[in-house]
Amino acid sequence: MKKALLALATGLALMGTAQADTNAALGAIVIPTGANFGMSPGWPDPMLAAFSTVTDGVLLDNGHVWNQGTVFWADPGDGSDALLIALQQPSAVNRILLQADNNDMYKIQYHGADHMWHDLTVMSPANPPVNFGMGTVTMNLGAPIMADAFMITGVNGDGLYAVSEFQAINAPVPEPESWAMLGAGLGLLGLMARRRKL
Repeated sequence: MKKALLALATGLALMGTAQADTNAALGAIVIPTGANFGMSPGWPDPMLAAFSTVTDGVLLDNGHVWNQGTVFWADPGDGSDALLIALQQPSAVNRILLQADNNDMYKIQYHGADHMWHDLTVMSPANPPVNFGMGTVTMNLGAPIMADAFMITGVNGDGLYAVSEFQAINAPVPEPESWAMLGAGLGLLGLMARRRKL
């Protein structure tokens, strides 16, 4: 009986560690739309980062200056400037992370399996205890969505937007070997229980 319990425990442990959460947006292609990227009127010494840094998996410190080493833009008020993030493959996503200028709001859309764009949420990054610069916010989606691309648009704030990181997290899926180990453990437990009854 002890061996069967050990096998069951091993199976459950393997299911928990078979596959970690993965960032489906890591290394995704980032395409800017609009002509106002790199503009920060009234702010000195702007330093526009490469667009690829939005999906490099690296977070800046919360409170980091919004137009220094980030992807930033001045929106003319028509929402024409946005970041398109094309995933390497369609993915089931159940959590998203956004690091962006914390005094603004950002509309997140996704391109679904139906080949249509869908509104997902509006995110407002926070960065306590400071109240300026870059902030980070995550959102659990509940049921996963299937997406092959995301769009980020600044929708409310001071008209000066910045994004330094976007992540689309896949739910971990147990590998077949883990299910087999769990099944073997449960089978051994059933066998041992039957023998004890006889």
